[in-house]
Amino acid sequence: MLVNIVQKVSIEPKFLDSNIAYHLLQKIKRNMEGKCTLDYGYIITVNKIVELGKNMIAPANSLVVYDVKYEAETIKPEKGMELNGEICMVFPNGVFVDVLNKLNVLIPVSSLDGYTFFNDSFVSDKDEDNIKVGSNVNIRITMVKYEKKSFSSIGELVK
Repeated sequence: MLVNIVQKVSIEPKFLDSNIAYHLLQKIKRNMEGKCTLDYGYIITVNKIVELGKNMIAPANSLVVYDVKYEAETIKPEKGMELNGEICMVFPNGVFVDVLNKLNVLIPVSSLDGYTFFNDSFVSDKDEDNIKVGSNVNIRITMVKYEKKSFSSIGELVK
């Protein structure tokens, strides 16, 4: 999901040149890509600066502080959200699905009706695909919790 994020970004005075927007974008990318926040979820990539706002010189260290609005690709798990991911772990109590290498969603065995655990995979009782490491699946998030700068999610398979 594309969102606009507003935040204060500080840079050293030596970067005050005709490429100020580039320097700010590089700093935002270094500091924010891969991070997780309660408001925006996981920040996958920072695309571009949308707007440079006011700036000031910080009195403590002479850094130049800008109000920056930037566009970022994020993923914030919410109850009812449907996602696609790859199964990264299978065990007798369920499976973990990896979404965009950022979010792991637990699919508990209680929501795997019609499947039986056998030899490190869930085998379908019908003629459907078996669930094993590397399989791509569609999931729906049923529960989300944010703790220690990370989301924990539980979901179910979507057929």
